[in-house]
Amino acid sequence: DILLYPELGMDPLTMKLASMRLVPLQMVSWGHPETSGLPTIDYYLSAELFEPSQSQNHYREKLIRLPNLGCCIDPHDVGLSPLNDSDLGIVEGDAVFVCPGMPFKYMPEYDSVLVRIAQRVNHAKFVFFQMKQVQPLSDLLLARLSQSFEQAGLDPTRYLRMTPWRDTAGFHAVLKRANVFLDTIGFSGFNTVMHAMECATPIVTFESDFMRGRFGSAILRRAGLDEFVCLTQDEYVDLAVRLIDEPPKRTNLIQAIEGGRSRLYGDKEPMQALGNFLARVPIPETI
Repeated sequence: DILLYPELGMDPLTMKLASMRLVPLQMVSWGHPETSGLPTIDYYLSAELFEPSQSQNHYREKLIRLPNLGCCIDPHDVGLSPLNDSDLGIVEGDAVFVCPGMPFKYMPEYDSVLVRIAQRVNHAKFVFFQMKQVQPLSDLLLARLSQSFEQAGLDPTRYLRMTPWRDTAGFHAVLKRANVFLDTIGFSGFNTVMHAMECATPIVTFESDFMRGRFGSAILRRAGLDEFVCLTQDEYVDLAVRLIDEPPKRTNLIQAIEGGRSRLYGDKEPMQALGNFLARVPIPETI
């Protein structure tokens, strides 16, 4: 009766299948955080905390907002892989900003945000991750950022670092070593922010207009950390700098994360709501 795609858009085969009417009722969720645009997909399953009030206008499908974060999550509870400062190209005393997004998540219009942080934190190191599968994109990102830093009169080799992609234990080791986690502006990372919450790494995130730019802010709001959600680029830069310059501010955020992150785990309410929706949604009699 019902076919639910966890995502559409990340794999060509799923788009081909979803373009056909295989069952009477077809739905998609937010593994790829945008509308499918397909007339063959009837409902889009999102979450209350991801969506602004007028967000139905952003979807071809009928939008369903499941409670809270729209999913039930468990912590990873992994150990930490060995990590030396030299592995990240940093030294003792550096202010380490983890930049965890895939290269395509970094929009050129936000390059200036990193430049502005570097102008105020002279010992900043921005650590990016690179995957062999998308090495050309990583190279392009590094070249573009380097140009932005040079245009501002800054030596990019002092600030920008690329490190290999790591497994969960390795990623957690980096997060534990970092001073600040910089969520990608405009295309937030759900999984990466959840990892940072688990490691109690101070998070700087920006709440934008579309669901894809609201994962980090949704997670912080769910954990009761609304005051740390940035609504402008100026706020984003200021918070990132203050978390380095004002140790008590950073300690307060760490303690707030540790005190609020339990609200993120084991939430059955979205699953109950999904079950209720699937049980009552009208099923067309024919395809």
